[in-house]
Amino acid sequence: MTEQPPPPPPEDGSPTSSPEPTSSPEPTPPPAPTAPLPPEAPQAPAYGQAPAYGQAAYGQAPPVYGQAQPPGMLNPSDERTWAGLAHFGALVLGFLAPLLVYVLYKDRSTYVREQSKEALNFQLTYLIYLLVAAFSTLLVIGFILFPVVLVAYYVFLIVGGVKAVSGEFYRFPMIVRLIG
Repeated sequence: MTEQPPPPPPEDGSPTSSPEPTSSPEPTPPPAPTAPLPPEAPQAPAYGQAPAYGQAAYGQAPPVYGQAQPPGMLNPSDERTWAGLAHFGALVLGFLAPLLVYVLYKDRSTYVREQSKEALNFQLTYLIYLLVAAFSTLLVIGFILFPVVLVAYYVFLIVGGVKAVSGEFYRFPMIVRLIG
């Protein structure tokens, strides 16, 4: 059996396959290990279809958890806490509690600003109501009016504080909004 010479290589430089297997005394080295392929990016859903569970909708960035608040701003939990203190702090400090919360936190949260302003208006209005009721005790009507105003004060104070802590905007009925 005679060996035929291999065909000449093509002119473009690409490798050719030989029609006959050639036996070589050297073993071929194993292929080099390849790096694992990166996970494929999730495909956007077809037009009109809802995104898959856990997948951001088309054109929206996925949520970033643990992202810091802008400097000077309050997170929602702190907002509810300070709004509640503006209401419930009046039990100890009177109108000074909502006034302090308003002055210190009015620029850090719109929710705290609105609720402390509402609590301050409530405290000032009911201070006027209680003074009028106290002076009307000189007349007989004050003995009836003063307890009614006092009960209404505590009921509305508790309702406003509970709403503020739960994160709801609350407007007190029958108050004069002195702080606008």
